[in-house]
Amino acid sequence: HKKEKVAHIELVDNYARELSQAQRIQIAFLMDCTGSMGPYIKQAKETISTLVDNFKNRGWNESFFAFVGYRDYGDAIVETFSFSGNVQDFKEHLEKKVDPKGGKVQCEDVYDGLSRVVRDLEWNDNIPNKLIYHIADAPCHGTFFAKGQNFVDDHSGFDPTGAQTKQALENMRQRDIGYVF
Repeated sequence: HKKEKVAHIELVDNYARELSQAQRIQIAFLMDCTGSMGPYIKQAKETISTLVDNFKNRGWNESFFAFVGYRDYGDAIVETFSFSGNVQDFKEHLEKKVDPKGGKVQCEDVYDGLSRVVRDLEWNDNIPNKLIYHIADAPCHGTFFAKGQNFVDDHSGFDPTGAQTKQALENMRQRDIGYVF
């Protein structure tokens, strides 16, 4: 019986460890911060704040949040907020650093945002739950994803086969990062 008891204790310990791991999450918000998002950015920031509060208030042991904004070629870069569990700092960043600017045409540099959100943030392989929420109102440059739509695009020759953008998405998949658009 002693062996069985030890085996049960080990099983319970392993289960408890798995449960505590399950309540760890990294969430990165990826957002188009061009001028066309002007009417939506305030609401997007409020929604992001609510989501962050919900994760913190619903018993997730460790919740880490990051923000990557993108604009268009030649526009001012939006300062990245690296993963942090400090909700107040995260919300301050949203309020002070995220505003709509730039974007000369309808299409935006989505590829840059997709690449930076995976490459520049420190995704922790020991955290099993990883997610990117992507908020945007315009497509990426290039004709591949336009599929016959007539978008205003001064870089329509970008990524003609979609290979670069698909690779950015594949990098997410390889790191087990969920993606919500």
